[in-house]
Amino acid sequence: PLVELSTWTPTKKNVISETSHGWLVRLKYKQTIVNLGKYEVRVLEGVIILYGAILRPLHGFQRVFAPSTHALPVIQCVSPYGAELEIKSCEDTISRLERLSPLYGRLWNAKENVELKPCRKRWSFANIHRLSDDPYKRPLYHLEVPSKWEQAINKICPLPSKPVPRVMACGPKSTGKSTFSRLIANRLLTMTREAHESIDSVYLLDLDPGQPEFSPAGQVSLVEMHQPNYNPPFLHPSAHQPFATPLRAHFIGSNSPKENPDHYVDCALDLVNHYRAVIKKEKRRSPLVVNAPGWTVGTGLQILLQLLKLLDLSDIVYTTEDSSRTLDALEENGKAYKLHIIPSQPSGYAARTAGELREMQMLSYFHQEAVEDVESCPRWDMTPLSSRVPYVVNYGLDEPDILGIITMGETIQSALLPTILDGSVVGIVEVDDDDTRFSASTFTRNAEGGNLPYLSSEDTGSTEPLNPRNSRLISLALVRGIDAANQSLHVIVPPTNDTLMAQLEPQKTVLVLGSLDIPGWAYTEDMHLETSRNGMLKQREQGADGSFDEDISMEGVDDGRGKVKPAPWVQTVTGEGSGIMGMKRRLRRFQN
Repeated sequence: PLVELSTWTPTKKNVISETSHGWLVRLKYKQTIVNLGKYEVRVLEGVIILYGAILRPLHGFQRVFAPSTHALPVIQCVSPYGAELEIKSCEDTISRLERLSPLYGRLWNAKENVELKPCRKRWSFANIHRLSDDPYKRPLYHLEVPSKWEQAINKICPLPSKPVPRVMACGPKSTGKSTFSRLIANRLLTMTREAHESIDSVYLLDLDPGQPEFSPAGQVSLVEMHQPNYNPPFLHPSAHQPFATPLRAHFIGSNSPKENPDHYVDCALDLVNHYRAVIKKEKRRSPLVVNAPGWTVGTGLQILLQLLKLLDLSDIVYTTEDSSRTLDALEENGKAYKLHIIPSQPSGYAARTAGELREMQMLSYFHQEAVEDVESCPRWDMTPLSSRVPYVVNYGLDEPDILGIITMGETIQSALLPTILDGSVVGIVEVDDDDTRFSASTFTRNAEGGNLPYLSSEDTGSTEPLNPRNSRLISLALVRGIDAANQSLHVIVPPTNDTLMAQLEPQKTVLVLGSLDIPGWAYTEDMHLETSRNGMLKQREQGADGSFDEDISMEGVDDGRGKVKPAPWVQTVTGEGSGIMGMKRRLRRFQN
């Protein structure tokens, strides 16, 4: 059967003009248009809704990245007299990451479509009317907003005279919590002029460490949003101006609150108190949107009920109509808030697993470039982390750069610490002067552990986590290697956090090791880049028809052959049964 994603199709009447950059189009009332790829859209006349945001000419260009891995945003005309839009291509560097990871492959519009007009082949987006419009035949699907979702959004959004909402989206996994949080935040940021005059930002309290919105996995955070968000998390792996401002974050060290529920609740409480302090100090009329984790049974339900007591919410949105103990508990405690029960989000085929999406977000986080102009678009660097100049962190007794290392969860034997730490992702945490637990003498050193300063917990069997009131996460880092001879760690930090790193004080800095996913993506970047480079050089020399292809982009690709050295953590093994040509790849930790 034909599956229609857009009700709008291009004709001579509704396409005002088109160039090699994009087109001006006209939509009728309630018509929808869906694009795959990267584009900027501006309303010239009328009103549209895009991912919950109500957009008018005053809002200017909105940048949208619509990859095939997620539901494609729908542009819908909501003005009775129609709307005129400008949709144009936009430059980006996120596509480069495909050369470092196959997970970034086939995300965008296919330019091999022979049916496209020559000018449209240069666009960074493609209008998708039917699934058959995609040459790759991917199982694309568009964002569907059920009528009950729209009703809940309209009830939650305040009138000018009403208090601003504090709303939480909660429910089981994969029911649409994150999607609803984006929809309601976008709506609040683009409300009518009368209501919008006193709402210039929305605070997002992200309490889902497994699928966070503005950070990699393993942390909870408070972010101030200034502009609507139309893009998947791996396209904004960290909050940045002018889009959003990170206010405070805590390292959970895990993809779930299960590892230490009490510490998780303490971190959430600290973020709530920080939000209240900011609101009180700046006297802002700013709403709060809370994205809760999908763990809602057993201990997860107890955590959820604790959060409800702490947050003083005005509205709770439960993203499934199925009966459950969680729903019963929410209804029993519903005197202090309005409970909105909505159906689960209609979802399509999952092109990436939750683990793969976390991997994409972590890779994006470490490769995002720092930009000097806050108005600039985010950019990504395709240089493998093995070629990045690391920070050298001295942990010796003479002028150390850190207080020490803290391991979360069960105790790690000191002899195993160097092995586990090497090649892992850690949190760089700043500790306040008020925390009297830590000093240089607090941390233990011994020869079998490489003299690494660590917080010993062999007596209790587990390490007490940092007090969130006296600490905050600065950045994640990848431990590239341990130089035992010089007693230093080599760590890779995202370029976006270089300024924060320069402000760290040794007597206030600790490294925290949790139980995050092993960063296998970092160990294979050189291998994938070499494969990509060889393939692109071959395409460059000879097109599919045997001719030289001038359109193959070689930006960032070495012109020479054979210059890629084997990655230090990837080993080639020969032997019987080891794969094609008797060779295979094996992962290995970072080495000096």
